[in-house]
Amino acid sequence: MVILVESVFITNTRCTPGPNRYSRYDIFKWTLETYKKIKFEKMYFFIKLDEEFKAKEDDITIHIHECFPYCPIEIQFMRYTTQDEWRPFMTRLYEEHGTKALIWFLQNDDHPFLDFDSGLWEEGLELMRKDPAPYTSMYASHWPEILRLSGKLSTQERTGNFVKFRGTLLDSFQIHNMAYLKHLFLELDWKGNSFNRIDGLVIMPNLTCSSWTHGVYRPTEPWQTIYVPLREFCRKFNGYEFQNIDARLFPPLKLPPDENRHDYSENHLVNRMTCFISTGWTEENKFQIPGEWVEDMLKLYIEGRRAEQP
Repeated sequence: MVILVESVFITNTRCTPGPNRYSRYDIFKWTLETYKKIKFEKMYFFIKLDEEFKAKEDDITIHIHECFPYCPIEIQFMRYTTQDEWRPFMTRLYEEHGTKALIWFLQNDDHPFLDFDSGLWEEGLELMRKDPAPYTSMYASHWPEILRLSGKLSTQERTGNFVKFRGTLLDSFQIHNMAYLKHLFLELDWKGNSFNRIDGLVIMPNLTCSSWTHGVYRPTEPWQTIYVPLREFCRKFNGYEFQNIDARLFPPLKLPPDENRHDYSENHLVNRMTCFISTGWTEENKFQIPGEWVEDMLKLYIEGRRAEQP
């Protein structure tokens, strides 16, 4: 099992261009529903609601408890952005659960879980538990991008149904061991900076993009061992148009969820895994997905679909 720490701001006012296709509150509620496939040890929510959703506090509280009736849950209707705000909570989290606990530290409200079940997810958690590296992570979304990035520094290796590589990356939809969160929140000095999402606290320029200038810390040596599944876990609700990925391969999701159609044909799955991507991450990245990874991905989808059959 894993512990969830989710810190989000639910608002229809977005920095991305174009109108919202759906209410962001409805997207958030459905995203939470998809997490019912995952078993949680405990859940901590920090939910800031924009003015138009302020009256929804009772509704979202009931929804969360209905989705996860077995789980201890704490909910606060605010979110932390500074190190001083985070410090007491992270200290308590560390003291209650220890450095080996696995924490899904989530600062996005729109990455639903699309895998067939939690079997592959649990395999990844077990690999993290057994890994002797001091800081371990599992990357849960932006699947085609992270697969390609895994080989950029030539540290990638296969283990089970995962790829693991060495890097430093704080995109805030990863599972981390508590030792790493303790280092990030209690040992590093944020130097007075505040973050809605901690993505920009640490940037590894030779892994991501050498021309990016942000990041309070900019190490060139990896801090983490990062695990990447060979089957997609989560997807950004609106897809990956901004990564210049063909929208037919990862189409924007829809509400109600029954309107979503998933193509599991072999050709489509291969094209998804090996798709064209153009972002800062692809700068100076000549890595291509190996055929062995593609073959094993196809086997995983066949197994997943077989298990899904009644």
